[in-house]
Amino acid sequence: MKPVTFAIVGGHKHLTDVTRMLIDQGFVPEQLEPDFVVAGLTGGVLTYPTMYTRYSTRNVPVLALSTGDVYSDRDHLLQQLERSKMSETWGHVVTSPLDPNADKILTTLMNENYLLTQYSGRVVIARIFDTYGNTSCDSPVTEFVRAACYDKPIVVHSPGYQERTFLHVDDMLECIAALKLRLLKGGRGIYNVGHPDPISIMALAKTVQQFYRDKSIPISVVENPNPRRRWWKVPDIQRVVADTKWKPKISLRQGIWRMVEERRT
Repeated sequence: MKPVTFAIVGGHKHLTDVTRMLIDQGFVPEQLEPDFVVAGLTGGVLTYPTMYTRYSTRNVPVLALSTGDVYSDRDHLLQQLERSKMSETWGHVVTSPLDPNADKILTTLMNENYLLTQYSGRVVIARIFDTYGNTSCDSPVTEFVRAACYDKPIVVHSPGYQERTFLHVDDMLECIAALKLRLLKGGRGIYNVGHPDPISIMALAKTVQQFYRDKSIPISVVENPNPRRRWWKVPDIQRVVADTKWKPKISLRQGIWRMVEERRT
């Protein structure tokens, strides 16, 4: 069987989850010389220059895990933009040095630019928006469920009507698998990976609260430590749906119920 070789890169929090999924599908690190080969699964996360010098002469396809944090709800003067879903063709990304996360985001954009303009092989970039699940430790959904599980108040940053979308980790992995297939078939470009349905943070807290009615878990609203918080972060996923036929299957309530049941058992 002819080996299938591609590189997976990016310092994303779900890199381990994606790596584990690929190994479960039969892919193994290239050092083992298997029938199926995934370049870049060993030795930690490959930096882009390392990946380029190691794989560019072989034109190895690259699947890069990026983030939806590159999008901004403000212009270069940090003025609030009109609310709309964030698409791959939308030019409003973080470009202001006044943004508190500008250093990380601009580095991410530089890496994306490097892959799309300097790398000779095929590239698919997955901009992953907010995810949740018991393997996604820094998600508001996970934090709220954890707090309620231990009879602690659910802490919401004021004012509470900031909007986000939340994609279950299992749905995210299915999308990455679909993008991997598209990459190996010759696909190229940037794709948003997320859930299209927004919810306010306060509504999210109340939804989690409903699963613990017997405990009367309170919601505590505190001052937001970030004065330039994002008011909304909602992906447009039309492109990934059209090109891969993937759609999220797990509703937010279903996903929260799974997390609650897993913690109870």
